[in-house]
Amino acid sequence: MSKALPQQVSITERQETTIENCPDTIGEDLRQADFRQTETNKWVMEQQPIDGDSSRLVAEAVLDGNDLRISVEDVVGIVDLTPRSKLQIQPKIGWDDILTMFLTVHETGHRSVEHHGVPISDFLADDIGIEDLFVVIAVHYLQSLDPLHRYGLYRATERHREDAISSRGRIDIGRSIKNHRMGRPEQHYIINDVTHDTGVHKLIHRAGRELLRLFEQYADRYKRDEYYRVFSRVADEVAHLESLGITSTRQTVADYATTSLADVPAQRREYYRDIVETSKMILSSSTGESVDAGERELQVNCIIDMDQLFEEYTQIVLQEELDALTNGVQYEADVPLSVEQNPSLKPFDDSNRIDHEPDHLLYAGEEPIAVLDTKYYAADDDPTADSYTRSRMFSYGFLLDLRQMAFLTPLAKPRTRSLRSGGKVEVISATDSGSFNVEAYRQAIESYLADAVGEHVTYAEGYDNLLRDVRERLVHKEFNENYVDIDDTDVWNIIADLEVTEGREGWFAYNIMRKIGSSHAPIDYRSLDKRDRNRVQEQLRDLIRNAPDETDYIVPVWVPEEEVEDPDTLVKTDCEHDHDYDQNRMSIIRMYALTATTDERPQLLSQTESALRWRPEKQHRH
Repeated sequence: MSKALPQQVSITERQETTIENCPDTIGEDLRQADFRQTETNKWVMEQQPIDGDSSRLVAEAVLDGNDLRISVEDVVGIVDLTPRSKLQIQPKIGWDDILTMFLTVHETGHRSVEHHGVPISDFLADDIGIEDLFVVIAVHYLQSLDPLHRYGLYRATERHREDAISSRGRIDIGRSIKNHRMGRPEQHYIINDVTHDTGVHKLIHRAGRELLRLFEQYADRYKRDEYYRVFSRVADEVAHLESLGITSTRQTVADYATTSLADVPAQRREYYRDIVETSKMILSSSTGESVDAGERELQVNCIIDMDQLFEEYTQIVLQEELDALTNGVQYEADVPLSVEQNPSLKPFDDSNRIDHEPDHLLYAGEEPIAVLDTKYYAADDDPTADSYTRSRMFSYGFLLDLRQMAFLTPLAKPRTRSLRSGGKVEVISATDSGSFNVEAYRQAIESYLADAVGEHVTYAEGYDNLLRDVRERLVHKEFNENYVDIDDTDVWNIIADLEVTEGREGWFAYNIMRKIGSSHAPIDYRSLDKRDRNRVQEQLRDLIRNAPDETDYIVPVWVPEEEVEDPDTLVKTDCEHDHDYDQNRMSIIRMYALTATTDERPQLLSQTESALRWRPEKQHRH
């Protein structure tokens, strides 16, 4: 027995689901929802990117008897399944990370959001609320305003009349004579006022105001710089509208239902179309009130091509992390390092029409050193085990004569597989636990690049010693582990925790004292006379206070005396006791001073060393 489809069918991207006992009209219903029939029992929904000619497959529906099997691709959002049922395609990673990637890509000028109409009345009842997508919609709002800046805002003429001795405008002779016959000396003026404060512009202004309200309401949820930059741009647009005298009130949202493109001069309607529809969609979504009064329903433009978005975001991160290695103060590269997206590889000498395009190609100078492919795979998918994917990667390696290959994925388990012919294929991922976040993904790329270009990059003078000393000789009460085997990222995280607060230099020095001798240095501070403890702690405190003014972090390490060129020239503080120092009992403390930078890693400012000598243990008081 057939039954109606549910109002909403939810499915995760790259998955499929089956709806049993569909009605006999299912084929016609699919057609009305923009599915195209390709075979007797098969329909597909496709989208066409705004900036391209090729279509993108969104969903496929296959009818087996009365059962409808639906499979979807790597797009997320909501589309019509039938006139009365929606298909919601859920992402396999979190919305917050999707929006972060989207905004990062948007800021570089890329375009990876593709549009497909979904009636706003359906969208309001959906599990994806405006709070999840308003940042994407805000970007659409800003993009829809671009033509208005390019071609100008239209102005309307408002006519009113007034009686006055003197005024501007055209005099109505007949009405003025009538005034004189009635004993009134005023002329009757017809005045035309030019204004931008029209119904359509009020709609656009109110939509901007609603976006600002949503940004403020969810400010605690979104704390990334990309969100604030979009917020700032929306605020600037609203301020610009208000400078033109355009105003609106939230209490009149229902009035906007009668506002339409027909209110715009005919010659300007085409470039006003997107901003009018986007503004109505914003108001309907954020207020829960429909502002649609026409036969054509409003559309939500929020279908995101995740495969393309992930590739473009990966390219941006690759380039940024490579720039950090090339341009950062911590590193020096012997050749320029670069990464090219979608390079065209021509396999034949006699033809330029045939080509292969890997997603990313890593260069040292003009020499390619590694080929990379992004694969928006789920946690259980291994790109090295997929025959088609693996063959394509090997073809890139063959054409480029490369043995260093890598797949970049959001969720697949990281692994490295050695090739019998030499070289390796790596799977770079944000995690091995099946979850994803953009920060972990960036760190994974950073770690991969550091290894891939390692032979071309060295630490600048002083930084290699700094990292070695943190691993092997750190002296601070808060850090008591052996850090010899940790990677560079973890070393920098430790440094960032060694922050010195003004007025707390003595406490920082105390934490150094508590660590002296417990692992590296040959002195145990507990064996010291209290007066010696205080003297040495004060000496350390003074060293910290004398660091450069811009110092944010102090890294204290113990250095063996034999590694210091002339320890006798180091700063010493005389012991208040009347005896000689034990020359075999000396600790040398090296202080690295660093300042925070706009990059992830601090900049080294200076290093100082101090010899801390102790009196013989036999004279210590206990």
